[in-house]
Amino acid sequence: MKKTLLLLLAFALIAAIAACTPAEPAPGTDGSTPSAEEGSPAPEQTTAAPIEENPFIVPADMDGIRKKTIEYFDAMSAVKWIAPERMDYTDDCPWTTKLIYEKGRTYYGLPYSTYLDPGVGLSEFETYLDAKGVYTGPTEYRQLIGGDCGSMRRAWAWGGAICGFGMTFDDWEMFVYENTYDNKQPVLVKLGEYDDSHFAKNTTTNECVIAHNDADVMYESYALLKSCDLIGARFKLSGGSVAQHVRMLVEDATVMRLGNGKIAPAKSYIVFSEQTSTVHTVDGKQSTWLLNQQISFTDLLKDGYIPMSTVTLQQSEVTQPEMEGSGFSKPENFASSPMLKGTIKCNYNIFETEVTITDKDGNVASHMKIYPYSMKVILSEHALSTPVKELPSGDYHFKVTATIGFGTKTVAEFDFTK
Repeated sequence: MKKTLLLLLAFALIAAIAACTPAEPAPGTDGSTPSAEEGSPAPEQTTAAPIEENPFIVPADMDGIRKKTIEYFDAMSAVKWIAPERMDYTDDCPWTTKLIYEKGRTYYGLPYSTYLDPGVGLSEFETYLDAKGVYTGPTEYRQLIGGDCGSMRRAWAWGGAICGFGMTFDDWEMFVYENTYDNKQPVLVKLGEYDDSHFAKNTTTNECVIAHNDADVMYESYALLKSCDLIGARFKLSGGSVAQHVRMLVEDATVMRLGNGKIAPAKSYIVFSEQTSTVHTVDGKQSTWLLNQQISFTDLLKDGYIPMSTVTLQQSEVTQPEMEGSGFSKPENFASSPMLKGTIKCNYNIFETEVTITDKDGNVASHMKIYPYSMKVILSEHALSTPVKELPSGDYHFKVTATIGFGTKTVAEFDFTK
């Protein structure tokens, strides 16, 4: 028996050592993982990013994820900015016929912008404000810095309500069935048992969804809506074209039932927030954002709204962040590298990546800050303010950080000499 126990302990010790010991580097490498996008660099070109204690603060449960998402949506709606000129977009889109920002007037919330995909986050927008809060970015509508009714994409990504997926229209569309046309990822799921198989891109949801379902089926589906879920509708504009609009719930649906158990649709309702294409005056403030609006199940059905959610929000537990960096030049070869190397990957969307090079006195010698809104960042696709080859001779410190909604992590850091 003692011999058996000793053997078991020996095996356990061997397994523990194997689990904790780094794998041997593959022949011809220095043990780092080269960036696939940059091929397989020579041994002296790459080094693994340093191991850092987990810096992320993650909500304990999915309710915390929903709360964090709504907080970010509200923050995007609250930022103040001043119009630098009269910004009239009434002729730019069929749905911006009332969108005008007046010169010198203060507005709240990121501007309504259709063509940026997936729009910009709060930190990036603030870089376009001067010391007085005046907007300094492009004013042509196609380049206008902001977001549209799909701004919940960035809120979901920041709060953790989407994990393992990008957030652009190349990744997925805002209606569940629409994603099947181009075989896109099933990021969204419908809530309830309604039939959406007749969905068509250029048809209103009243025609292609609501008309194919019993009203009670839709009411029961609305009843499943929780905070952070969404409702979406496609409808005809005055000119005859079909447009779409989405809204995000900010609390669980309130459901009232009759004595026979059926839902009383006029007394049942949801509370939602949205970004619109019209400037509204709310509590004396002008904004395209509307928060905490209430609508009954009766009106949801009449307006053709269908209930949806994200795949991530259906999970019972929060997925922990996994971020890694690879393919960075080794310190001894960094100054002679022809390009800035390195790839950062994460299972959550990266909102900011910052590269800083400081001299021996701590002064910033070169810098780069980008807003990728992606799960992968390839540094060679971007430029430093001063290329390394143009830096004076001396001792420097190199540092790369990446930010997701749960915090910022240092993915590479070392000293080098030029």
